[in-house]
Amino acid sequence: AFIGVLFGISQANAQSDRTFVSTAGIDSATCGSFTAPCRSFNVALPVTNAGGEVIALDSGIYDSFNVGVSISVTLSAPNGVHAELPGITVNTTTNDTVILRNLYFSKRPDVTSNEGIKVTSVGALHVENCVVNGFPTGVSFALTAAAEVFINDSIVRNSNANGISFSTSAGLIKAVINHCRFENNGHFGPIGDGVSVIKRSRVTVRDT
Repeated sequence: AFIGVLFGISQANAQSDRTFVSTAGIDSATCGSFTAPCRSFNVALPVTNAGGEVIALDSGIYDSFNVGVSISVTLSAPNGVHAELPGITVNTTTNDTVILRNLYFSKRPDVTSNEGIKVTSVGALHVENCVVNGFPTGVSFALTAAAEVFINDSIVRNSNANGISFSTSAGLIKAVINHCRFENNGHFGPIGDGVSVIKRSRVTVRDT
C-alpha cells in the first residue's frame, strides 16, 4: 500500500508532452491536464516536456506577468479562441525551436513589458497567426548568435518605436515575414519603422 501511494504522487506530478490552461483553471503543483488545467502559461510550462505544447482552452486574459520560455515548446490556442498574454520572453538554447500560434499579445498598464515578443536566444522561432498590440516595441530580436525566424499571417500594430527589429552580435538572423500587417508603428518615438533590420540580419518580406 505504501508503494502504491508513492507511485500515485509520482504520477500526479509527472511532466506531459501536452498541457492545458483555462480561465477556469487553477494553478497548482498538479495542474496541466485537460480535466484539471492550469490558470496560467507560466505554471503550465514547467510541467511541459521539451518539444511539447501548452494549449489555451478558452478565450480570456492569461498570466499576470510576462511569460518566460526556456525550452523548445509550442504555445497555442485553437482557432476562434482569444488567448491574451501581457508579453513573452524567449530565452532558449540555440538548438531549440519555439512556436507561437493563434495568440494575442497586448500591452497592459499593470505589467512592465517593453516588448510583446522579446527574443534573446533561440534556434528557430515560428510566429503564426498572432497579434502584437500596443508595446514600445512589438517584436524584438537582440541575439548573440544565429537564428531562423518565420512570421506568418500576423499583425503588429500601435508600437511606440519599431513594429519588429532584428539584431544579433554574432552569426546571422535569417528571417521570412509572409502575409503580415504592420500598422501605426513608430508613432511616438523620434524613429520607428514597421520592420527594422539593424545588424547581421537577412530578412525576406513577402505579401505584407
